[in-house]
Amino acid sequence: MISTISHKRLHVANRYFYPVVAGIETNLAELCPRLVERGWSVTVYTSQSTLDALNVLPSHDVHRGVSIRRYRSFGRGMWFPRALFRDADVVELDNFDVFPHVVVLIAAWLLKLIGRKRFALVLASHGGFTPEWRTFPLLARAVKRAYHRTIGRFLINHAVDVVRAVSLW
Repeated sequence: MISTISHKRLHVANRYFYPVVAGIETNLAELCPRLVERGWSVTVYTSQSTLDALNVLPSHDVHRGVSIRRYRSFGRGMWFPRALFRDADVVELDNFDVFPHVVVLIAAWLLKLIGRKRFALVLASHGGFTPEWRTFPLLARAVKRAYHRTIGRFLINHAVDVVRAVSLW
């Protein structure tokens, strides 16, 4: 499906993006401008938060040709990108967070069921789908583990078109 794309419109969802610079964000900050140089239209949907503060970044920005649309966070990790599917040829979910990813995956699966999914869905797990459970606080560990072993696994197998591996494990 990805090899037949003609318009090259990529929409990426990740909790943080530039000016936040951690592993996933650095990967995206390097990948997305390279795609822009190759003629892609790239929009990153992200939160208005940094690692240290909630809702401090502007709602719209541009970084090296990449359009950035930021949304308010509701607590740590809860934000909902509107218009993620609109006019996208490829939608990429970075990491494997519970929010907003479960909502996006369910919506993509439902669109696929009724024959209205018009984009390729890419998951770049970056370690979000991880066996390193001890690194999570107890409640987050329980929620993520249950999510990964139940509906998360189902949605990866039924809604995602491509998994982009960024590490050996």
